[in-house]
Amino acid sequence: MRLLTPLLILLASCDPDDGRLDDGYWDAQDVTAASDGLYVRLLKSGGLAHITPEGAVLVDVGPGAVERVALAPDGLTAVAFVKRTRCESDDPRQTRRATYVSDCDPSERRYRTELLTLRGGEIEAANPIGTHFNAVTFSSDARWAIAWLDVSQPVALEGAGVVDLTSVQVLDLQAGSTTPISVGFAASSILFSEDAARAVVLSRDSVALVELDDDSPRRGTVFPLTLEAGQRFDPVGLGLTPDGTHALIAARGRDDLYALRLQPPSINLVNLSAAPAAMHILPPTHPDGDRLTDPLARDDRTILTYRSRAAVELVDHDSFVVDTLDLQSPANRIEALERQAVLWNDDGSRDVFGLDVDRLRTTRFRLQNPPLAVHLSPDAQFAVARTRASGGGGGEGVGDIYANNPGLEVLDLRDDRGRTTPFLLEDLAVGLAFSEGDERLDALVLQRNTPYLLQLDLLSLRQQELRLSETPLAIGNMPSRTGGSWGFWISHAAAFGLISFYEPGSGEITEVSGFAALALHDDVLLEQPEEDR
Repeated sequence: MRLLTPLLILLASCDPDDGRLDDGYWDAQDVTAASDGLYVRLLKSGGLAHITPEGAVLVDVGPGAVERVALAPDGLTAVAFVKRTRCESDDPRQTRRATYVSDCDPSERRYRTELLTLRGGEIEAANPIGTHFNAVTFSSDARWAIAWLDVSQPVALEGAGVVDLTSVQVLDLQAGSTTPISVGFAASSILFSEDAARAVVLSRDSVALVELDDDSPRRGTVFPLTLEAGQRFDPVGLGLTPDGTHALIAARGRDDLYALRLQPPSINLVNLSAAPAAMHILPPTHPDGDRLTDPLARDDRTILTYRSRAAVELVDHDSFVVDTLDLQSPANRIEALERQAVLWNDDGSRDVFGLDVDRLRTTRFRLQNPPLAVHLSPDAQFAVARTRASGGGGGEGVGDIYANNPGLEVLDLRDDRGRTTPFLLEDLAVGLAFSEGDERLDALVLQRNTPYLLQLDLLSLRQQELRLSETPLAIGNMPSRTGGSWGFWISHAAAFGLISFYEPGSGEITEVSGFAALALHDDVLLEQPEEDR
């Protein structure tokens, strides 16, 4: 079933889907899924669409351009970075005539940025932030957020003025207040404690604690990480232990794990066998248990893998004792859920390792082709590898066929024998999501240039094709407010917008189209002078 937005009826005579995504009206890979709908940026007008299976509406963000959207951990709250432009000309008549950004000379443009808090497609609050900030991190309850400059993403300094690279901006999303705090040079990662009482900010030379309360957030203890000014600390991983007592940091080129005790502050260095390539912190088996009476009550650990050594190490969070398990080849990627992990390498190796944390045992799975990505199922009993063609198969044997074609491989992590079930695909798998039911567990797979969704039951290995009206580009879960998901969204290569909503229980696919043309202008509106509003 396809739902047409009202504007699409106006465009019907123009055949709105005859163009492709290079028309630039929207980006099918840039979709933010909240529990109450999707947010999609409209690139030409700078607007924002809120899309549900019932249709699409334009979010009233006011004059300006939505540059990015981020989702809070509660799955409902989203924030939009909105860059607003006003024209300040020496000629008042020119200022009054200017409607769009293109009407104003670049030298006469002035900018400001607001962070809009969104729920259900409605704006609940607006907080001013520095125009250079391009990232935001939330507390688990969505009460607090910290805006910061992430230099690993595109940085726009146009109109930013003097930029303080040591500062972040703390936002109280309930009270609508903001507080700038100096945390160290060039913040690179931010974490909130589970109780949202403090945040940990990692920069290139230090770790700073930000203490949060109802009155005024403030900087707490600062842990220096370098001995000399100008030295750079390049993190591989940062995390908080589940009890919130320690911040753990692994750094590129350093064979130590930094264990920072937050209260009272102290630094402990845990010796590792090499410089880590990847790190993941596991939760405890019984998070509410008492370790004095139950030895498994706080058996949470940190997993580390290495590029230069074929081994995985697990660090206990209570004693910081290191257990080392040898592997057949190095792994630099970790995917983990609860007490199960898979380890793999993105440099062309065909080895994937299942790690049973409780038994301290690894199982080697040998793939037919190198993995592009490895995904853990929600129950952590299966892994699915999306593989690329490795080439070199000049014959007609089974191994040559696999070598010359992209595929999908299912790993049963309950099987200690390390066997995989490989599937050949028509084209490269570009997206994957899991659907969990009472009697089945499905992998939903998108293939490049292939107009259907592959639904593979991991329990029975039966498969079916769900036909789609347009070639899919991306897939994702629709998060539920109570955990899990209530369905899936699929974006397509359609110039004026096409999203499919798939509900596995009923098998129904609902399409919503035309939302990229909701705004009737191809330029960003200027913010008008106060007296003209």
